[in-house]
Amino acid sequence: MPDGISGLALRAYLDATYGVDGPPPTFEADLDAATMLWCVLSVSWFLPVALAEDGAHNVDDDRVPGRRTLTLARLALAAGLPGPEPLVSWAESLRTEFLGRWGDHPLRLAPAFR
Repeated sequence: MPDGISGLALRAYLDATYGVDGPPPTFEADLDAATMLWCVLSVSWFLPVALAEDGAHNVDDDRVPGRRTLTLARLALAAGLPGPEPLVSWAESLRTEFLGRWGDHPLRLAPAFR
């Protein structure tokens, strides 16, 4: 999803949920923590197939990205989050290792946003 659209969706959610008072002071840190957890969890789902020599699920097509693409994208997102530092470093290191093995696999926008 394009950044501009996700930002609008988040703003609409915050306005509808918290109104003029705005979100609690911990909202951004909580969102970052939830995003980190989602990245690490989803990498654990994609990794067994991404590491397999059978390339059937590692090929990107017009509708669905391959598992290597998803793994690299989630690791990049995790590496760009503000901590916790051990997880950020882990994501950076693992992404660097996989880029060396697989090359770059850029994640394309979903078909609805192309």
